[in-house]
Amino acid sequence: MAKKKQVIVEPADEDSVAETTTTLSTRLSSEQKELIEQAAQLQSWTSSHLLRIAAVERAAHIVNTGRPSQFPFGLAAEKLASRLCTPELLVKREEGWEKIQWPIKDEGDEVKVVSLGLNDFHELQEALHLGGTEFMEQVVDACQRQLSAVGLPEPIDPATLY
Repeated sequence: MAKKKQVIVEPADEDSVAETTTTLSTRLSSEQKELIEQAAQLQSWTSSHLLRIAAVERAAHIVNTGRPSQFPFGLAAEKLASRLCTPELLVKREEGWEKIQWPIKDEGDEVKVVSLGLNDFHELQEALHLGGTEFMEQVVDACQRQLSAVGLPEPIDPATLY
């Protein structure tokens, strides 16, 4: 059960501002508590501070990746998975670079694998900052789709279930 507590924040001037905070309690095993205390100590934080930061960041990641937003998490995950799991291979020809298929079966002079560009890297940084673990789970799901030899099942049409 959450308890509400009123905290008086003392500003530089004489007016006092009241900020309402909520206290949440949770049950932890002794191993979980010990791990949290150890992690907090490594950061020179209190256990409460670590829990608050971790919970709020994780909540933001879940909300950010779980609903439509201005950042295209799904597209970024698919793009990264494509670069990780099915990279483009380019062979240098006299007329320029030509895309070839994996595995390499070419007698060209030079072959290169296209990696993330600077813009892709910045998009990855933002996706990780805003989406955290949940974004990386989307990348793993996208990799599984791209590497899967078996096609994905068709979605279930609810209208066919009556």
